[in-house]
Amino acid sequence: MDKFFEWITNQSTKRPKILLLFFILFTIIMLYLSSGLKLELTYYGFVPKNAPAAREFKKVTDNFGNNGGVMVAIENPNPESLVNIAREVRDSLIERKDFVKDIVLEYPTDFYINHGLMLLDTTVLKRSYTMLSSVNLDSFLLNLNNMLEQNYVDNESDIESQEFEVVGSMSSIGDLLEGLNEHLKSNKDTLLKIGALEQVTGPLYMKSLDNKMILMFITPAIDMAQMDAMVKGIKKLRKTIAYIEKRHNNTKIRDTGMFSVGADEYETGLSDSTITTIVSLILVFLLFFIAFKIWYASILAGITLLAGIIWTLGLTKLFVGRLNMLTAFVGVILIGLGIDYSIHIFQAATEKGGINLALKRVGRGVIAGALTTAAAFFALTFTSFQILQELGQVIALGVIMTVFANIFLLPSLIRLFGKKIEGKNAQFPQLGKFAQWSSHKLYLVLILILLLL
Repeated sequence: MDKFFEWITNQSTKRPKILLLFFILFTIIMLYLSSGLKLELTYYGFVPKNAPAAREFKKVTDNFGNNGGVMVAIENPNPESLVNIAREVRDSLIERKDFVKDIVLEYPTDFYINHGLMLLDTTVLKRSYTMLSSVNLDSFLLNLNNMLEQNYVDNESDIESQEFEVVGSMSSIGDLLEGLNEHLKSNKDTLLKIGALEQVTGPLYMKSLDNKMILMFITPAIDMAQMDAMVKGIKKLRKTIAYIEKRHNNTKIRDTGMFSVGADEYETGLSDSTITTIVSLILVFLLFFIAFKIWYASILAGITLLAGIIWTLGLTKLFVGRLNMLTAFVGVILIGLGIDYSIHIFQAATEKGGINLALKRVGRGVIAGALTTAAAFFALTFTSFQILQELGQVIALGVIMTVFANIFLLPSLIRLFGKKIEGKNAQFPQLGKFAQWSSHKLYLVLILILLLL
């Protein structure tokens, strides 16, 4: 082992420029590979692969479409305007064939008209005949009220469902009356036709109880696993509905559903992982400067860590192919783990002999620590959860890459740019005095530890 570290030291100190050039080229290659990494936030990874429910769910989504889709809610206080705006949204979105497969805005009225009576029992059919054969609006409303009341009495065990049907019927009557009023005022018949048809089929649209909101269901043409396409599709959808919203007063149009949530989670995950990585790097730089009192020591350690992280991401693209909800934060994790190796090597380089003897002093311990840490994380590969398997593989790979960078790259950087570090007194005598004091105050130290626990 000593000969191995001696060989590394010789290469790093005698040929630092050649080694540095090699690592720059290797980093560029890994950076190119890592640029193709995709962040996937599907929920399949949280479920064991062999779980029967998970297999069946995936089979259903593969054969019958995606899981969840997109819902668009349109709000407007005017019933006729609400319907017209909803239709405008549907007609605008259905043109986006790259993202939208199908849109459901209205209930299947053709089916109800052709087959609806076949679904009713004889008693309800007779009551419906009496209602629909009314000669005027007054008798129609009276017969409708009698029918609803009798249905309510006959089905007391299912009161909640009956109440929902009554509210739906009242909404249909509201559309009819609003349509009549609008037709008499301005000769517009859009809402009147809807209200008349709803007396036969029931509500045409999925409306809120106050008749101010309509829901629209969109079936995407892609799967949730296609993250880039999903995010682009949701952005285009939001741009379209925002444009329509601005064109109409007192209108709100919003989207929700699994695809919308997934797109938001994707962008949040990317921004959060970037921010946390930057913050952790800044904190590490500050602590490194406090420890060694040399500003460029932090820069050299940071370059080494970044190189290790880039190598990890590049190899992750080759061996895993993606990042998930957990591995998206691999940068932060590796900064916390990998900085330890830099500290050991820097500390050894400040002692007598400098970087020439640093790896001989601490190399064995650094490698042993890295391998045990990597082995502990790699053990997650044997779990049934894919998301944990990938976490174990990526972190284990990352630990090995960061220690590799610290052993091969960092000595070259110190020899080229950090000669002042070699032989610098970086001792912390106060810590030694505290250790000596605590060795004579064993009981007091134990009491303090128990209090902290």
